[in-house]
Amino acid sequence: MARKVFISSDMSINKKLGIIAETDQLAALLWPWFLTAFDDWGRTEVDPWELRIKLFPANGMVTREVVERAIELYGQAGLVWLYEDDGKRYMAIPPEKWFKYQTHIRREKRDDPEGSRFPVPPQQARESARECAKVREGARENIPSPSPSPSPSPSYNRSSSKAKKPAHQDDYSVDFEEFWMRYPRHVAKREAYAKWKARIKEGTIPSVLIAAAGHYAMDCINRGTDEKYIKHPATFLGPSKHYEDYLHPPEPPRGKVPKGIISLQEWVNDRDKE
Repeated sequence: MARKVFISSDMSINKKLGIIAETDQLAALLWPWFLTAFDDWGRTEVDPWELRIKLFPANGMVTREVVERAIELYGQAGLVWLYEDDGKRYMAIPPEKWFKYQTHIRREKRDDPEGSRFPVPPQQARESARECAKVREGARENIPSPSPSPSPSPSYNRSSSKAKKPAHQDDYSVDFEEFWMRYPRHVAKREAYAKWKARIKEGTIPSVLIAAAGHYAMDCINRGTDEKYIKHPATFLGPSKHYEDYLHPPEPPRGKVPKGIISLQEWVNDRDKE
């Protein structure tokens, strides 16, 4: 666990926490405590039982299920990246967000993503690769043109034209990656991206689609929807525009308490039985 963590008052107006609070107020309230579980690189292992013991000892209202649900919601809302490595689960706060407030962390740590005992999130690795690609591309553009030379043969021209094709045809936009992280089912990513670009071309704002993905994920959690019944992202973004049904946060099912959360009276009754 980190020895020191800065918590900002900006959290009180954080839209992502506000979305979570509309579905699960307890999960939103627990977020500042979760911050203390991350290391100096903004990463930690996802072990609901261990996190409960470390962060909320002797608190009967915060069960392992509550911690698990909170982590799911943080991931769906985009507060953290959820990922797996070698069979273990981890979560990480995007570096630009983590280091924005954890200003006490030394520069040499910030510049060494491999320094953490937890693996580098694949999302961070992809972003680093894109940045490196941009730097290389910029360097190529600054290389002086060679001196005039005889025109190459036709066969050389054909191979050269192939080499000029984009090296990363499957690169996705940053906005789409955020949508993808929030969406509750990850299948047929390329097809989904094609539908995404079609909606953007029509004039749909990316943040609308991103928010709809988070709302749909929360609705699936509230209803306990089995994964096989969750819409494919391409269907969600397709011409039928199912995302329009989730432009606003879903309401929790009436008469039901979210899984893992007990009422204060239930907790008192259980305590009196002991």
